[in-house]
Amino acid sequence: MLLTSTGHPLRRLLLLLLPFALLFVSSSLTMILFGKGETTWFRIGLVHITEESFYRGVHIGFKTIDMALAGMIFALTTRPVMLFYSLMQRLGYAGQIRLQLHGGAPADAHGGGGVPDAADGAEGARREIRAGASRLECAVSGMR
Repeated sequence: MLLTSTGHPLRRLLLLLLPFALLFVSSSLTMILFGKGETTWFRIGLVHITEESFYRGVHIGFKTIDMALAGMIFALTTRPVMLFYSLMQRLGYAGQIRLQLHGGAPADAHGGGGVPDAADGAEGARREIRAGASRLECAVSGMR
């Protein structure tokens, strides 16, 4: 699913998948080499490999790969700016601007002083959002 649904070239995806081999090996080896179990396959010093620890280690390794791939699919298919804009809208922060006065207190703490500035700031923020979204779309289309 990862290789077909992200829209990224196969070579880039294979390059991004290389660290997953290290994740698999590092997370599974600790359980394999030092786990407990009944059927001993190999024992030397502190290293004690059993059948049960081997299966548990491989299981943990595949869980690690599963979580990493889910995160990679999310990262490769989500546009970050649009994600944060939707979070701002969902949480009710879209268009809210808190002005800081010279004393460091918000403008609304002093009886609403600076309300015209807040309206100008909100319009400027809207212009910046539109400009940033268009620049992002141009940059993303140039990467593919």
